[in-house]
Amino acid sequence: MPTAAEVDAFQEEIDNLKVVMVAALVAHWVKNVQGNPAEAAEDLREFVLELVRTYGQAAAAIAVDFYNSARPPGAPTFQPIPQVRDDLLPTGSLMWATQPLTTEKFDDALARLAAETQLATFTAAFETIGESSELDPLEVKFARYPQNPDPCAYCVLRASRGAIYWSEESATRGDHRSCGCKATMVFSDEPLPYMRAPYMAKYLDGAAAAEADIAAIRADESLSPRERRDREFKALLAGMRRAGNLR
Repeated sequence: MPTAAEVDAFQEEIDNLKVVMVAALVAHWVKNVQGNPAEAAEDLREFVLELVRTYGQAAAAIAVDFYNSARPPGAPTFQPIPQVRDDLLPTGSLMWATQPLTTEKFDDALARLAAETQLATFTAAFETIGESSELDPLEVKFARYPQNPDPCAYCVLRASRGAIYWSEESATRGDHRSCGCKATMVFSDEPLPYMRAPYMAKYLDGAAAAEADIAAIRADESLSPRERRDREFKALLAGMRRAGNLR
């Protein structure tokens, strides 16, 4: 199981890779984006696709190293598989990114291309870890926990669940920057990287505070199952805020 410092180091490597990639994009832009906007757009699309392939492979390699370092000593041999899809940057996204060139809004086009290439690079790393966790002979789940000493009710609730998430994507869904949550792999029989008990206590206090509200929601036959789930969830968070003095 990776420590918080190792997760930070992995994220920093990916961030540094994205900085270098955007610098390469800007250098190409300065040298080649001139004259006919249509020709410039076609040139950029070809260049960016190759850029994403190159840096996507680098990001996947970083993810493979990170995954290997996180596996427990003595675990069965397993080789993570880099995930660099041919459609890592979809055609629609690429066309959207270069569209402002048709009206000579060059800054908008550059900003869009930078954002799309960074997302694609991160996706290669993200999918490499996700696919590896599914294929690994060890059971791998994900836990999510806040770094902020004053986390919101939603993030407290997610941390109280422990390592129940089957993918990094499900663990990080609904991220709040202010809580600084981390999602980390937890292999078979490993302890959590944080103390779950305080989060569980706040969840239980909140559930007790919201008991009457949740009972009323469940008794309302006019609600669809989805509406009922959404309202119960909101009532639970409200109860946690009241009982635990949470955001």
